[in-house]
Amino acid sequence: QSLTPEALNDVLGDDQLAQIASRAGVSQDEARQGLAQLLPEVVDNFTPHGQLPPDDQLLASIDEYRQRLPR
Repeated sequence: QSLTPEALNDVLGDDQLAQIASRAGVSQDEARQGLAQLLPEVVDNFTPHGQLPPDDQLLASIDEYRQRLPR
């Protein structure tokens, strides 16, 4: 399910959002917009069929995902 950018304030809080924006080199509004689009896709990726996989599979998926991220 999609998120509104405003909902991310409730989930992350201002301090966490400010840290994410700073690390990404974008404004808080840009971070909020990007995360609102990206977060549902990430959750869908890690929870096939809406179910949380066993811990070992979830950790393996997260490691695999992190390796694909640009550094």
